[in-house]
Amino acid sequence: MPSRRRKVLFISPSYCCAPLNGGGQRTQLFFEALKAACDVDVLIVGGANDARAASAFPGAGEIFFGVNRQPGRTLPFSLVRRFSERKVDQIATALLPTENLYRADGAMNASLEALDLSSYALIVGRYLRTTARTGVLARADAPPVLVDIDDRDDHPFEERLASPDLSFGMRMILKRHVRDIRRIMAPLVARARGLWVTSEADAPHMRHPYVAVLPNIPFHQPGDGYNLDAAAQSRTLLYVGTSGYAPNYDGVSRFLERCWPAIAAADPQARFRIVGGGWERLGALAQKTPGVELAGFCDDLTMEYENAAFCVAPVYYGGGTKIKVIEALAFGRAVVAATHAAYGFPKERIGGALTTADDDKAMIDACIALLQDPSRRMAAKQAGEALAAAGYSREGFARIVLSSCERALAGA
Repeated sequence: MPSRRRKVLFISPSYCCAPLNGGGQRTQLFFEALKAACDVDVLIVGGANDARAASAFPGAGEIFFGVNRQPGRTLPFSLVRRFSERKVDQIATALLPTENLYRADGAMNASLEALDLSSYALIVGRYLRTTARTGVLARADAPPVLVDIDDRDDHPFEERLASPDLSFGMRMILKRHVRDIRRIMAPLVARARGLWVTSEADAPHMRHPYVAVLPNIPFHQPGDGYNLDAAAQSRTLLYVGTSGYAPNYDGVSRFLERCWPAIAAADPQARFRIVGGGWERLGALAQKTPGVELAGFCDDLTMEYENAAFCVAPVYYGGGTKIKVIEALAFGRAVVAATHAAYGFPKERIGGALTTADDDKAMIDACIALLQDPSRRMAAKQAGEALAAAGYSREGFARIVLSSCERALAGA
């Protein structure tokens, strides 16, 4: 960045401010990279005066809140919203025009009346939908805007269409969303000065002259004294993730129901340890299944990874590259992942440390094979070192962010 510090507006949705999940961790990495070189104000989209979200940005200048009207507050949905706000909002989102998800409504415009966009040299937005909803891509007084696409907006819907369990009605709704999102994204993307995507596989889908690949990186790093060799003796399969994200919850539930009984039968000493907030909602499914341990939320994951034989990522839909996969590899732990969860990772840099499974039988077989072969588990540490060397580090992340900002400020 130039020697003179510029003023930047950073836009983030309220649901991914704190580093409690992958989206929040990427938000923090962006904020720290920008703060090191710029004076950063933050616009939090989704909740008015959310003190908890604001606390995730220490060292920021001003913090603004952009409030959008919830889909379920429109007629006729508002008539029944009081009975189940979340469910009604989900139904309204599915049925209302897709354009509503990208449009600045009256509530948003009113909440941002005092925001002077002309005072900023640059705007950096997390997610196209969040950035578009603020209206900055259409305002004449806005400076250049860089957008972190992160997960392609059409990708989660496209992935869900591959599920054989969809009803005809849901399949039609998802197809409509995919079609509409692709139509809506094109003109919005064209208004941005530049884009970031998480993987090389997504870059060709963005028809824009400047698309930088900014991979997800491990937010947590092994500390001094971390024991890479402990995996050889362990019998614990580790899963790290929050239950509040539907693809995580559905994937772990499926693993417990369809895969874990066969794995535990093949190795009665094996344990399946689930780390993250909210997993008590599994209830009887976890309690009645031998060998399952619910660890809850953990601030320091070092001991969890150190005590793991390897990690599993049974995530079958949802967008983008999975930080839980790259984090496990950085800690030198092999990963057995559903094919979807391995999306976007460079196979030549990972080698045999990442095993993909197309179905439940493949997941079972891969887990049993790793439990029976300590030497294969230990080979993962070389893959972790290779990934770190390939740029999956905080320094590499910040370098890409700031070089893109330099380019935008130069008018390129």
